[in-house]
Amino acid sequence: MILLVIAISCFSLLFAVYLARYVVQREMGTEKMQEISNAIKEGAEAFLSRQNRTIVTLSAFLAVLIFVLYAYVRTPNPADPVPPVELAFWTTASFVLGALAPTFALRQPCARALTRLCGSHCGAERFPAYLWLP
Repeated sequence: MILLVIAISCFSLLFAVYLARYVVQREMGTEKMQEISNAIKEGAEAFLSRQNRTIVTLSAFLAVLIFVLYAYVRTPNPADPVPPVELAFWTTASFVLGALAPTFALRQPCARALTRLCGSHCGAERFPAYLWLP
């Protein structure tokens, strides 16, 4: 059963590569289509910028809350591996890394990876990373 799942996953990835190459090898469209595309791109970038600011703000607030609760409110347990303040620090650090990971992932040079995948002729620079990341 696990081999079937792995085979389907591999097939899905290959099909995704095929579709990506198919899309980027097509023409960019008329001037009017490009104008509309640029307006959508500008709106998407503004939205993601606002979303990232919100994530950072909420993450900072929750990080402080987690630290205070773990360090000063939580009752220490004899099974705790470290003192409460150190436990609070590491728990907060883990939370911050997990909360900010999507923000950093959106900034990765995904277009370069697509260019390597389908060659420099495919026009990957037309597709910013945020448009094809989940």
